[in-house]
Amino acid sequence: MVNPTPIKGNYLLSIDKALIDEISTSSGFKLYLAPEYNFETNVSVSGRVAVIPKNAKGDLKEGDEVVFSYHVVSNREFPNTSELFVPISEGGKYIKIWMNGKGEKLRMMAHNGAISIFWTGTFFDKQGRFVQEKSYQGTEEQVERWAHTNFKFGDCENFTYKNLFTINENEYWKCSYENIFAKKEGDEIVSIGDRVLCEIMDVPVSERELKKAGILIPASKVKLRYYDRGVVVSGGKNIGLSKGDIISFDEKYCEKYNLFGKDYFIIKERRVEGVWGNN
Repeated sequence: MVNPTPIKGNYLLSIDKALIDEISTSSGFKLYLAPEYNFETNVSVSGRVAVIPKNAKGDLKEGDEVVFSYHVVSNREFPNTSELFVPISEGGKYIKIWMNGKGEKLRMMAHNGAISIFWTGTFFDKQGRFVQEKSYQGTEEQVERWAHTNFKFGDCENFTYKNLFTINENEYWKCSYENIFAKKEGDEIVSIGDRVLCEIMDVPVSERELKKAGILIPASKVKLRYYDRGVVVSGGKNIGLSKGDIISFDEKYCEKYNLFGKDYFIIKERRVEGVWGNN
């Protein structure tokens, strides 16, 4: 059997499942998902190194369990001739996004108006440029009617994964070293490259603060989640960080990942703004 050859210096990874279609709670209860919705956030972000390229960066070994960017799996392409818009993200109740085979995007989104919520339907060409004359504003029903009158919609089954390859009847996923964030060593997740892995800070809100806000809920039931800081789990040695440091960052540069059943923040070293003191 011929061994697979790494593609342009990329690692080849093996992944059990491309899409996450179930979640297990700490009690063992399983929840099943429809991964085609919110596609980009329901893809696998962990797998094992199958093949190492020549002159590889880093010290990864075959068999290492690694964490990588969701773009590795979510990067898809549709038939070039397809004009059908298919869902690529459905962010809950207030935003929906579709894309066609040309790379054009259509977005429906709710906004807070002076009196009530209004909706916009916005069209972006294949270069990602907003096209005003192909966009619309109105109620949710009006925008949906406008979208289905002016654009063609299909299902989300007719696509291929850009980074998936079949070699010797085995499936491999192409991944650059820069898109590998961490590796698992025993029960620990160890950061790789310039990423800092952080635990998310959920802080209980006191009963006094709740009463101030006019909220009558037991304090133990309410927690405040910080999106501009986190507790260092691994990484950041190049900028003097240690495990347990509380770092600050601009939330727009922070990426949220669910790794092995737990949510984390991942931030690049250059995006870390400082360390919170003990006082």
